[in-house]
Amino acid sequence: DLKAKAESEVQSLKTRTQIECRVIKARAEMEVRDLKASIEADRLAKFEYEAQEAAAKAQAAKEAERRSQAAAQREVAAGLKKAKEAEKQRANKFRRKSEQDRKLEEARGREVEAARAKLEEEGQALRAKALEEASE
Repeated sequence: DLKAKAESEVQSLKTRTQIECRVIKARAEMEVRDLKASIEADRLAKFEYEAQEAAAKAQAAKEAERRSQAAAQREVAAGLKKAKEAEKQRANKFRRKSEQDRKLEEARGREVEAARAKLEEEGQALRAKALEEASE
């Protein structure tokens, strides 16, 4: 009777030990799964961070390119404006020179006309004097 009781208790201890081992094993497996999931989550978070960082760098590069193009457009516009202003100044200079030439021609024309009129007066005066001398 004692032997059966001892065997029953040994069997009970074996069963309890087996159950405890299964519980420990299950807990260990859960911890391993949790650690694996945590590691995978960290890895995914790292990839997501790297992807966001790469996207931010790409956006910064895109913005820098846009600023560079805008600066180039401003430079081209400034160059065109300078060229237009230089052409305008050249045209104004040419127009002023043409006006000066026209005024000089008019002044010369007036001088020539005045000289012709003076010569005609002198010629008439000489004719009158010659006629007067001839009539005397």
